[in-house]
Amino acid sequence: MSKITATIITLNEEEKIGACLDSLEGVADEIIVVDSYSTDKTAEMCRERGCKVTLRKFDGYGAQKQYAVSLATNSHIISIDADEVLDSELRKNIKKLKEDGFEHRVYCFERLNYYCGQPILHSGWNHDCPTRLFDRRYATWNLRDVHEAVVFPKALHPELIGGKLLHYRCATAEEYRRKQETF
Repeated sequence: MSKITATIITLNEEEKIGACLDSLEGVADEIIVVDSYSTDKTAEMCRERGCKVTLRKFDGYGAQKQYAVSLATNSHIISIDADEVLDSELRKNIKKLKEDGFEHRVYCFERLNYYCGQPILHSGWNHDCPTRLFDRRYATWNLRDVHEAVVFPKALHPELIGGKLLHYRCATAEEYRRKQETF
């Protein structure tokens, strides 16, 4: 059976990290959390759940995510944000990949974004299919400060895995505004 390391970057995510970690149970064999000195209980909660937590000053999304990958002990990486959750179908399909062996080097899955608790079904947010599961020997995060992405040779094509990555972007309009200002 293949093994997967999950990587998560965090900053003050105590309200959302529990659901994220719950969705990784049975999928991730190791969870690496790179925390940017949270002032809430995020790091403590992750440690209590068996995650390997490293504190690191934030220096951009791509660089932070790539640093998390560098700490992994497995070749296959699933990178997930603290406000994201794997749905049951996606979890089942990733577990099957682990059992059967990975035929591809990069995988993507459809992301369903939520705004104020409601799924966004008709806008630029609704047909998002990021590459989030990859063999780190063939793919890596670019080092962009924002709008980071997994990059890989042009000869590789991400294989779509059934299921959804649920992205709980914000609970209120004010939270969304604050997040946008940080970008």
